[in-house]
Amino acid sequence: MNHQEWETPWDFYNVVNDEFGFDIDVAATLNNRKCVRCITPEMDGLLTEWTLNGAQAAWCNPGFGDMERWVWRAAEQLREGLRVACVLGPLSRAKWFEHAVDFAAEIRILTPRIQFIAPSGVTSSTNRTDNVLCVFRSLPQNHNPAHIWLWRWA
Repeated sequence: MNHQEWETPWDFYNVVNDEFGFDIDVAATLNNRKCVRCITPEMDGLLTEWTLNGAQAAWCNPGFGDMERWVWRAAEQLREGLRVACVLGPLSRAKWFEHAVDFAAEIRILTPRIQFIAPSGVTSSTNRTDNVLCVFRSLPQNHNPAHIWLWRWA
């Protein structure tokens, strides 16, 4: 099963979207996308340009697949002028987290945990892992590593 089939719940997405105003979902299926414009697994968000049709803010929930590559991709797109928010986890996979600290403006440790929506045919289970929201946006050149904080989103 594709990691991108687990859907972000609308209550969480709406809170983040109110802040950032996303125009593209870069890791979605047609069934769980959060924006009209999306990049599906067939298009491969790790290879497709995220600034499609002038997008300025990207939502990214790649699942718990290859998070390190998604963080690198978000950092690349930041250089293209795109604002990106990625929901990632768990923190125990330290290699991706080290890259996020170097490139993200902030890393929000989410509380409460997000309860992702299971794809059709999968028994839903409680999310037992911590999640973070990594925010990639322009900062002054001399910025320090990402600001890390506990975000009570609900």
